[in-house]
Amino acid sequence: MGSSEIECLITGEAPHEVYHPSLETGIHILTLGHYRSETPGVIAVMNTLREHFNLETEFIDFPTGL
Repeated sequence: MGSSEIECLITGEAPHEVYHPSLETGIHILTLGHYRSETPGVIAVMNTLREHFNLETEFIDFPTGL
């Protein structure tokens, strides 16, 4: 996939060196932090386990505050 096919990169973090390449290529970068970028995947696994295996699940939203 060439960079022209990418419109936006969503990640937990990125080094500051990506700022100028992102401007030059027109690719938007969203750095959400690890907690916010990883939480949807954990919730999706939780929902799958609940639906397919009839398990009782609970997501405890406890961010680190970093």
